[in-house]
Amino acid sequence: MNRDNISPQIISDLTYEFRKSRVFLTAFELEIFSVLEKSKKTSLEVASELNLNPKATDRLMNALVAIELLRKNDNLFENTAVAEKYLVKNSPNYFSSIGHSISLWKTWSNLTEVVKTGSSTIEEIQFRGEKWLREFISAMHDRAKKNSQETISKIDLTNVEKILDIGGGSGVYSFAFVKKCEHCTATVFDLPEVISLTQEYIEKENLSHKVFTLKGNYLTENFGENLYDLVFLSAIIHINSETENIELLQKCFKSLRNNGKIVIQDYIMNEERTLPLVGALFAINMLVGTRRGDTYTETEMSSWLKIAGFCDIEQVESVKENTQIIAHKKL
Repeated sequence: MNRDNISPQIISDLTYEFRKSRVFLTAFELEIFSVLEKSKKTSLEVASELNLNPKATDRLMNALVAIELLRKNDNLFENTAVAEKYLVKNSPNYFSSIGHSISLWKTWSNLTEVVKTGSSTIEEIQFRGEKWLREFISAMHDRAKKNSQETISKIDLTNVEKILDIGGGSGVYSFAFVKKCEHCTATVFDLPEVISLTQEYIEKENLSHKVFTLKGNYLTENFGENLYDLVFLSAIIHINSETENIELLQKCFKSLRNNGKIVIQDYIMNEERTLPLVGALFAINMLVGTRRGDTYTETEMSSWLKIAGFCDIEQVESVKENTQIIAHKKL
């Protein structure tokens, strides 16, 4: 959209858009929607149950009515249908991943200082605590689960038997792979703190006979040699620097059997790094949330793959704003 001819109101809107988000995230964090599950209550009752300030709770809940997440009648508040379905803990459709967005609020608040200094002071993932990690893995799982079938549908699994899912988190893509390909097994490689959570997801899916785990840091560990037919990297490249990505892809190359392939799924930027919008904003997320992360262009990724030894590099159409780059090992 060309905003040159649009009213200056756009500036005002951009300035204050954060207010609705902050009201919503606070209400979610305080579990106000869960307290209202299938009931009508006054703000005083909600404040009493959650041990909150009565006046502040009332004003917050009034704002939630204004943004149409609550309804109010005769001083009684209740969830709207969308809040009842997605924001109540006991709902099967509960958006638990929103907990991670609360963490993002805190890191994004440091953006001004990060732009001044050029670096984030945030801890590495393994040092952020179990609560943060559980919310992060849950968020990544919920997001990927919606698109996992479409994602793997674009990958040819002919002659693929063993899959390595690097930084696979909950294992959501590994689950999709082994469900589509009956003769395939998948191994999720991730940090020890993550793998303990991965095991929980594997057990829920009843896939312990087809999905396995390896603990380690992909920046320091090797993955073996000539073991896998497919290496899958989803949302991993953007965490690392250029040098780290080259070293990672070289290890991926060694781990593949001849005629094996690597699939990189990530935000891939145009050469000016301005599109897609979600990728440009995600570059900021990496700036405030990692030490060395960024979003990268197709040219950059292709050059790294060639350095690592890969050939026949191709880009596959986007899957929900993510793009896949597929390359092959041929000796």
